[in-house]
Amino acid sequence: MWWKKNIPIFFVLLLLVLIESSFFASSIFWQQNLRLVFIFLLLLLLLSSYSFIFCMKFAVLGGILLDIFSQLTFGTFTLALVISLFIVFILFRRFFTNQSYYSLVLLVASGTVIFNFILVISSIFFQTINVNAFGIEFGWPLLLSLIWQLFFNILIASVIYRIIKSFSPSYA
Repeated sequence: MWWKKNIPIFFVLLLLVLIESSFFASSIFWQQNLRLVFIFLLLLLLLSSYSFIFCMKFAVLGGILLDIFSQLTFGTFTLALVISLFIVFILFRRFFTNQSYYSLVLLVASGTVIFNFILVISSIFFQTINVNAFGIEFGWPLLLSLIWQLFFNILIASVIYRIIKSFSPSYA
């Protein structure tokens, strides 16, 4: 029964999408500063024994769920999640082969920058070809949001890493 172990991951992903798209989106400060789905998928990819294909399936699912609640063109979050997780996976396999804290921080930081870069580029592209009237504008608010996002993503990933390291015998 392969689906029995996937149901908790699906519900965690669904809960994080609902929290990110409803609770944090209603606040001005948290609006673009916390990417819970991205952090969850990144940690699932880096700290678990799940395969790359398994994590990519959940990246597509999480991206589709985020796209449903987004005002951006459908597929923007899916594209950003899949491409950024793919690049982080390549960096993890080629350069950061151990699962240390510092490699996790570097991968979360680089993944956050790549995710936002792809999100902005695809948003500008869709706005340029008149597919969507809404878009993400490049400027100081975006750079400030990226700095806050880096801080929060590294903080949340660090806390989760420390919790996993404390309770898991394989990381002791």
